[in-house]
Amino acid sequence: MAQVYKKCSHDASSDVEFFKRKDDVLADLQGANGFRVSILGSVEGFAQCLGDLSYADCSSCLSEAVGKLKNACRSALATDVYLAQCYAQHWASGYYDFPSGAIHNFVLLLLHFSLYFCL
Repeated sequence: MAQVYKKCSHDASSDVEFFKRKDDVLADLQGANGFRVSILGSVEGFAQCLGDLSYADCSSCLSEAVGKLKNACRSALATDVYLAQCYAQHWASGYYDFPSGAIHNFVLLLLHFSLYFCL
C-alpha cells in the first residue's frame, strides 16, 4: 500500500525503557484487526482500518503501517503513519496533553474576542 502521510514529532527520546515499551506496543498493534488501542507503561498506540476491508486486507494493511511506524523516526516521542486504507500511531504518554490552564485561557480569549466583535 502506498504511504499517504507520515508525521514525526521533533521531540525525541534516548531512554532505553521508552524503546522497549514502544516496541511492545507496536507489536500489539501489528496484530490488530480493525481497531486497537495499546498502552504499556509510558507509551500508547492506536491502529485502525478505514472502510470495509476484509479481515485479511485489514490485517495486511495494519501490519505494513506498523512496520513503517517502527522504521520511521526511530527516536521520536510521537509518530503517525497513514496508508490508503489504515493508519497507526504511537506517542509517549502525556505527549498530547495541554499545559495546565491552556484550554481555559484559550476559551476565555475566544469569549473576549467574540464579545468585542459582537458589540
